[in-house]
Amino acid sequence: MRAVLTSNSSIKCASAPLPPGSPVPTGPLHGGDVDKTGASKLKVNGEPVLLKSGIGPNVNSCQTTDTSTSPTPTTIPCKTVSSVTGGEATKLKVDGKGVMLADQLVGSTTGATPPNPLGILLADAKQTKLTAM
Repeated sequence: MRAVLTSNSSIKCASAPLPPGSPVPTGPLHGGDVDKTGASKLKVNGEPVLLKSGIGPNVNSCQTTDTSTSPTPTTIPCKTVSSVTGGEATKLKVDGKGVMLADQLVGSTTGATPPNPLGILLADAKQTKLTAM
């Protein structure tokens, strides 16, 4: 069983892919916080669960230095979530859509830190009360 993401969960931007199930590192990766909007029909500890459509679009306070205007651009801070392509539960749904699972979240941002062409998303559910498959 996997922890369900809520509006209180932490979703951060990062650059190095980690294997599914890896905990979010305690130190900031890029440090950017992804905007979240929960689905109020299902709550955990009073916090609405997240659906795919509730992740992003904005990434706030990414700490990557912007060198996109330099003669040899190498890094671009994460500003938006460009896609969320995985992490939906198959059994637990709200309005026919799977709730998002922390250790299965797959997504990218518009940031770049070579050799990684896109930033990625890392999540910490910050709750263990509701899990799903």
